[in-house]
Amino acid sequence: QQNKAKERSCHPSDHIIELNKTMMRSATTHRRRKEWFLMMTALLMLLLLLSVNALTITTFNILAPVHRSMNALNHRESEREDWWRPRAEGIVNYISKKFSSSDIILLQEWWFDEKFTTIFDSVMGDSFDRIAERRPSGVEGQM
Repeated sequence: QQNKAKERSCHPSDHIIELNKTMMRSATTHRRRKEWFLMMTALLMLLLLLSVNALTITTFNILAPVHRSMNALNHRESEREDWWRPRAEGIVNYISKKFSSSDIILLQEWWFDEKFTTIFDSVMGDSFDRIAERRPSGVEGQM
């Protein structure tokens, strides 16, 4: 039974070893050696691709303080730093711990306030580059 299990092996390295033996036996001319080299290079690249993790993308809606109502009088969180700062610090700390292994992190509803941006850059700046675009209207809170 062990022999049957071995015969059924589908690991890419098993195929490379067999291909290597076959190609080396017939690699008597310069052209065939070059073909063998190119084939081995392609197979090694394929193995490398198979061993690499997939690209990870995380998306997270941070709800910009200019959009968050704080009370019945419709005050916005952005009106007072003591309202928005604790939430911003909590969000960036959560993202940095929970999603630091992501290749790309997309933050929806980014607020372009300088202090807000500094909070995120101070925590995430060494790990990620920030690329941000304003809404086409150029006016926050309006589409």
